[in-house]
Amino acid sequence: MHARLSQPLDAKNNCMESKNKFNSLLVEYFNTFNYIELNVGLCIRFLSGLSYEEMNSKIEKLNFAKKIEILLKLTSAELDKKDLHEWCIEAHKKRHERNMYMHGQWHFIPHLEEGVEFSIAPWVQKKYAALYPGQRIALHKLECIVDDIKSCFDQFNRLRTKYGI
Repeated sequence: MHARLSQPLDAKNNCMESKNKFNSLLVEYFNTFNYIELNVGLCIRFLSGLSYEEMNSKIEKLNFAKKIEILLKLTSAELDKKDLHEWCIEAHKKRHERNMYMHGQWHFIPHLEEGVEFSIAPWVQKKYAALYPGQRIALHKLECIVDDIKSCFDQFNRLRTKYGI
């Protein structure tokens, strides 16, 4: 009798662990992207040479694409920063990915092997066709997506350190 009772509890615990993992991965993905955007803004403020107050009022009006564009302009005179320029181009692509994930619908479906369901509105499917992971993905695929954005942030931090930004 005890064996039977522990089986449903184990399944329920595994389900809760998976759901918690799912939720924490989504939060980690969006937080990491937000850290990237924050740090790009801080770099712009530093490189501009203007006062913090003056730059803060300018930066607050910029979306991520514009921030990347300005970072590129502020560093474009220095040809030795090719790797930073390549990162900016890649980060711009990540913005599209983040927008798709942010505006999509996420669901955790524990009884399916590919227990993460993600969908986007039909009218944007064409726009995100190259990025769209499909309607159902496994939890480990979501982990890979999070690892990818974290890697992007790590690369940015290495470049900032390398160039003293």
